[in-house]
Amino acid sequence: MLCSSIFLLAACTSAAPQASELDNGAQQAQAPSPYAPPTGKPAANPTKAPKDSAPQPEATKVPSDEPTPEIEKPADYSGVAFEAEGGKLPVVKRSGEAVSAADRLPADMEDESEASYRDGVSVKVSAIGNGTVKSEGPGYFTGAPYRVYEVRISNGTDKVLDISSVLAYLVLGKNQLVALPLYGEVEAYDFTGTIEAGKQASARYAFIVAEAGAPAKLQVDLDNLHAPGLFAVKAEKK
Repeated sequence: MLCSSIFLLAACTSAAPQASELDNGAQQAQAPSPYAPPTGKPAANPTKAPKDSAPQPEATKVPSDEPTPEIEKPADYSGVAFEAEGGKLPVVKRSGEAVSAADRLPADMEDESEASYRDGVSVKVSAIGNGTVKSEGPGYFTGAPYRVYEVRISNGTDKVLDISSVLAYLVLGKNQLVALPLYGEVEAYDFTGTIEAGKQASARYAFIVAEAGAPAKLQVDLDNLHAPGLFAVKAEKK
């Protein structure tokens, strides 16, 4: 009985592989993993062009002839926006109740730079400089002389004054030629909004002129109630 047990134990022990045998022997084959990357070079499978596809044009070997634009003459620096008919500026049509020219409050010109109205509103104009347009591109008359004016409106009434429709024209010469306004080259902007009672506001206007020292007058048209004021102020040099 003892001998049989020893024999069975020896047989079981000899069946299991030893560590030394695993190190020195061939490695056992492992089952391929379903997540292992595929081996070998994938076969090319390009997308075929559809049978009804349009043919592609071939590149032109000889460049086409492009038209060469002719250089135009330099821009006219007359600075005139339009010429008033009969020597009079057109009547400004604004929204709201229409007031005839005869019923507007007249501008009392205290001097060539300041006007007042009987309701307490006053306007003062200052010529603050002149120069030459240096900007280039569409909308700019490069090399043209210009003038800059500052307009100050004081509200001496007890009501709010609407200044959102104020218009300023620079009138050139005896023929009442209206100069082109200039924006972008210099700091120039229009009046907007309102002025509270007892307050004042100012804006700057720039215009292109034919000559730096040519005589001109600035017409300031406030609204439908006040008649325009005409101010003769010479522009000072920078």
